[in-house]
Amino acid sequence: MKVKEKFVPLEGTKFGVLSEYDNNQYLERNQFLRSHDVGKMGDKWLVGSIPMHILAQWMKEENVAWDDSEGRKRLIMKKLNDPDFKKLRIVEGSL
Repeated sequence: MKVKEKFVPLEGTKFGVLSEYDNNQYLERNQFLRSHDVGKMGDKWLVGSIPMHILAQWMKEENVAWDDSEGRKRLIMKKLNDPDFKKLRIVEGSL
């Protein structure tokens, strides 16, 4: 959830927008789903839940376009398997 935005001065007459987010509600929801074993739904799995602003940041860092569905899948798999992002996972184990 976006908490605030503020303008930050850059060189000359340029400026940037700094956005700050509070991800606690997403992390709490993931913890709830994980603790209630919701990830296993028959033959389908809910492996994780990623806030869109985090996905957008990852895609920007890795130069993955929104219309590149295969690149996006690879990126999500890579990030969800990274221990640094384990709180975004719903199920345990590697993907």
